[in-house]
Formats: sequence, structure tokens, C-alpha cells
Amino acid sequence: MVFLIIGCYDRINESKGGHWMKNNQTIVIKNKDLEVTILTYGASIFDIRYNHEGNMRQVLSTSKDIETFLKDDLNKGRLIGRTAGRTFYEVVKEDACYHEVTTDFSHGGKSGFNKQLFDVLSVKEDEVTLGFLELEKDGFYQGDFEVKVTYKLVGSRLIIIVDGHSTKDTYANITTHPYFNLSGEKDIMNHYLMVPSKTHVRRSNDYKTGKRFEVKRGFDDFREETCLKDTLKNEVLDHVYEVKENSIQATLRAGGIKLSVSSSYPAIVIFSQNRDSIYPLSNNHTLNNLHGGLAIEPQYVQADVPLLKKGDKYHHEMTFHFESI
Repeated sequence: MVFLIIGCYDRINESKGGHWMKNNQTIVIKNKDLEVTILTYGASIFDIRYNHEGNMRQVLSTSKDIETFLKDDLNKGRLIGRTAGRTFYEVVKEDACYHEVTTDFSHGGKSGFNKQLFDVLSVKEDEVTLGFLELEKDGFYQGDFEVKVTYKLVGSRLIIIVDGHSTKDTYANITTHPYFNLSGEKDIMNHYLMVPSKTHVRRSNDYKTGKRFEVKRGFDDFREETCLKDTLKNEVLDHVYEVKENSIQATLRAGGIKLSVSSSYPAIVIFSQNRDSIYPLSNNHTLNNLHGGLAIEPQYVQADVPLLKKGDKYHHEMTFHFESI
């Protein structure tokens, strides 16, 4: 059975974007292994529950309710595009694929997918497809861009399929932004992470140049499974790792559950929620919720997003596979 709830959150203040949010639709897709709650606002993943030894365990760090989720500023669960990550004005100001850019911007800027109300294109018991048309006049990019995203359950796998095309040459780097917490504890300190990467792009200005660094022994080396407590006690993660396409690109383990992430992208971002959320979380009911979850985001290296030619098809797939161990 599929649950479709329409217009449940009209209490949200108009000044917080309520004119969009009040029309949010909530869709639950499920099978015997997974139950995933999708919102049409931002094409968001609000919740994932995995059947761990007969109990449907929540495996995301998310908001306590949909109303605060819609107002949260950490982009939890949102679909991110037209380009994920930070875009630097000094890099793109001469690029004909952009227009009206006067400052740096993040996650697609003023017309980013994370701020948009998607249409429901199709719904099945274990699958939903959403769509949105981003108009050139509304954002920082040349060309109208039509995007479709499908959330599909196959056994204990959540598969996310992103398709798009543009009326002009443009850039596209579309990812998903759920924050995982497999144990349901207040933070991710007890989680074990593995990323089989030999090179990465570090935080801050290196995102502009795409300068690669060899992964060496240190706090950001996850070639072998490593407890995040050893990293996050002194450092934070906001790294772009180069990985092999169509293979396991990261694993996360805690609380008897293992998550394996694979995709058709050549890189993956690891972000350790490096500031508190403005609202309590499902796994941490206080406002002291630093490192409440870990975002694992397949994408292109942000400085090397390939040009999408007019009329060409954009297509990528991401798979999140849950197992009991």
C-alpha cells in the first residue's frame, strides 16, 4: 500500500517559504526490507527504515517531524542541483554557461533543487518518480533544465536514478543529501567508515582548483575501516574523494547494520555535519547535535563538472545497500 498525503503543512510561516512548503506531498514507498518517506519539497528523503532482525530501524539522522524538516537549514535529505557543492564567482564569471552571478553560491543557488516543489510523475508501491523544470530566468544557469528523479526499492537497496536535459549548454552535478546514523545514537562517533580512495580534494579553496592530494596516513585516510571517533575528536570531514565508478565507493557500519554506497559518479563527498542543527533531530533531541549524522554524496569533483551539451541526456544512478551484520 502506498500512502500519499497532500497539503499537510500549511501552518508553516510564509516568511520561511511556506507558500511552497504548504503544498508538500508525502509519499511512502516500501517493501519487506525498507520503508522510505519521500517529500515533494526538494525531492527529499525524509526517513529511511530498514528491517533489521525483524524491527524497522531508522537509519537516518533527520528532523523529529516533517514541519521542522522543511525549515531545517542543513539540507538534510534534499536533492541537490543543478550543481552540488560551492560555485565560486571568480572561477565562473567568464563562463557563458552562467549568467547574473555576482557572488559565490552553494547547491545550485537561488533556484537550487533543494528549494523547489517537485511534481509527482508516477507512484508504485516500491517506487516513485518526481520531476521539476528549472527555468533559466529563475537561476544562475543558462538553459531551462528538466530533471527527473526516481526512488526505487530493490530488496534492501535504495536506488536513486537521476535524469535530465537542458535547452542550452550547461553544467549538472546532481546528488542526494541524507545524513546517515545507523545506530540511532546521538552522534556518529561509534560509526566505522571506509572509502577506497587514493586521492581527494580537501576543504576550502582547493574546491576552486580541484587540486588533488594523495590520501596518506592521517585523519582523512579511510582506505581501511576506521572509527569516526578517532577522526572527529580533533578534525571534521568535508572532503571530496575520487573513487571508482560503478563499484562500492564507501561503507558505513554501526549498530549491527552496514551501509554500502555505489554510484556511476567518479567521486564522493563525505560530510560529518560540522555544526549543530537549528532543530532537534530524531536521534538527538537537543540542540547540541554536532556530528549527528554523516552525509555520503556521490557526485563529480566540484571543480571538474563536465559540460552537458544542449539536448544531451544527463543520467546517473546511486545505490544505498543496507545489510544486517
